[in-house]
Amino acid sequence: MVCSVQRAGSWLLCRALQDTGALGVPAEYFHRGDEPFWRERWGTASEDGSLRAVQREPATANGVRGSKMMWNYLPDAVARLRAWPRLDADADTADPEVLAAAFPGLRYVWLRRQDKLRQAISWWRAAATGQYALAAGQTVAEPPEFDRDGIGRPLWLAQTSEAGWRDWFAAHSIEPLQVVYEDLVQDVDGAARNVTRLMPACRQQRS
Repeated sequence: MVCSVQRAGSWLLCRALQDTGALGVPAEYFHRGDEPFWRERWGTASEDGSLRAVQREPATANGVRGSKMMWNYLPDAVARLRAWPRLDADADTADPEVLAAAFPGLRYVWLRRQDKLRQAISWWRAAATGQYALAAGQTVAEPPEFDRDGIGRPLWLAQTSEAGWRDWFAAHSIEPLQVVYEDLVQDVDGAARNVTRLMPACRQQRS
């Protein structure tokens, strides 16, 4: 599970992991805004069917599954899984235990961006233009007029969300593999190789 905050390079990392053919197909399966897309693709209309599909579908041929989780919807995702009768989880079951029950063998990758101001500007600009990525043949939108307050909110969100992940990992004694955006953009293949080392199935495949 790639754990991150918006505009920290998660699309770049997840695409690199998918391109290995051995690290699942990580995407934002728990994002409420993306849910209609995935439900249509998977041919399911129910909550049970959707959660079963999240367990089953994002896999590569070696059986490794991948997902992406942003801090702002982690509580909602865990609440949905905790309430899922299939897991038979108690109301006080700790978050990592709920996630581990849904995804056996779960490993965490923590992707973060050091330059929070650049992250905030990217977030603000994407929201203002509606252009979060470029499709083939698409041109870059004109930059919006400078808005100090508009940048300030995503800056605060980037800072508090990263602190949220840090505190969550510490509270549950989890030591995730850390990937830093500024290193990722310099060596995408190297970042993917580092993630491969987390997964026994991938190590066996490489050997």
